[in-house]
Amino acid sequence: NVDIYYTLTATLYNDDGESVSVSFDRTIPADKEFRGNIVIYNPAEEQYVTGFTYFNSDAGRSEQLLSAYKGEAAVMKMIENSDGTFSFIANEHYLYCDGNSVKFSSTRDDYTKFVLEKADDANGHFIKCAYANYYGKPQYLEVYGGNLTCYGMDIASGAYIFELRSAE
Repeated sequence: NVDIYYTLTATLYNDDGESVSVSFDRTIPADKEFRGNIVIYNPAEEQYVTGFTYFNSDAGRSEQLLSAYKGEAAVMKMIENSDGTFSFIANEHYLYCDGNSVKFSSTRDDYTKFVLEKADDANGHFIKCAYANYYGKPQYLEVYGGNLTCYGMDIASGAYIFELRSAE
């Protein structure tokens, strides 16, 4: 979690063997925190993502419970990872989606990385799982059956639109 500094040098050659080089000092930034403490809200269902996991034994997957009360929402920090993705952290646990389950994990890996895609709504985003795929189809966080799940988005509906709101 530190900045990495390096020099990138590009050299071009012409047909006569002459070359020209140029160097750039570059930085790969350490993880950056954004927006302070946030909560994830689904305006269509008027529900907040909580830190409580429900195991759906019929489907064989973990899902995050939702609540209409902001006071029950999982308070998270949003960080930018060095690869341009984002992670959400609550109480030192990362929001995790592997294409089947959505839960909080103490381990940080590819399944704790997300991409925000602007939705039609002014404040809304689709939250795409950066590396989770199901039969080659990208997975998105969605509200289904009253819980936070993940699914391949067929139709951009309110079930997939989330707002990142201040936890205050």
